[in-house]
Amino acid sequence: LFVERLIKEAVHELGHLHGLTHCSNRRCVMAFSNWIGDTDYKSYRPCYKCGRRLKFLRIHKP
Repeated sequence: LFVERLIKEAVHELGHLHGLTHCSNRRCVMAFSNWIGDTDYKSYRPCYKCGRRLKFLRIHKP
């Protein structure tokens, strides 16, 4: 369980490094985690909207 939480939060922070912000979709890996239950609930993956945003940011790098 610790490793699962660690992976989710690491992916979340990598998303920030790539320009993503917090997401309102609670299942999205980019959702803000207010407590450990939020981390357990969210997925390892970005939602559709954040995935599209990530692709856009990667294509349009400064």
